[in-house]
Amino acid sequence: MTCPTCGVALAIGDFPFCPHGRFRGNTESDGIPGGETLENVGPDPVTFFSRSEKRRYLKEHGLIEMVRHVPVPGSDTSPHTTSWTGVNLEAGRVLAERQATTKATAPAHKPNPETIATIKQVIEEHYARHGRD
Repeated sequence: MTCPTCGVALAIGDFPFCPHGRFRGNTESDGIPGGETLENVGPDPVTFFSRSEKRRYLKEHGLIEMVRHVPVPGSDTSPHTTSWTGVNLEAGRVLAERQATTKATAPAHKPNPETIATIKQVIEEHYARHGRD
């Protein structure tokens, strides 16, 4: 189909008004109507009213959004997610022990000794079954 005004061939994605050409903008609004409140990005909930504001905040605080594994239909793999089979349990143990011995920044953030003990137990059971490699 061509434009009756200027004769330019129209294609899917072409901007429908003269001057013609591919529309280079983002068709999705950056705004988040009503806002989006995240409760797990810090000690207090944070509300975002635009996607760019949310991206900027997460980047400034060294955070990334969780990626949920959604396999391709008929498969258990996805080209968009990474396997976690190579997770370094030793590094996890070190981090758990470090958390248990560091001073919390606020009384509400003290590590739970039962949680630390459970993490250590799970790691040791894993090592007992699979070795430390």
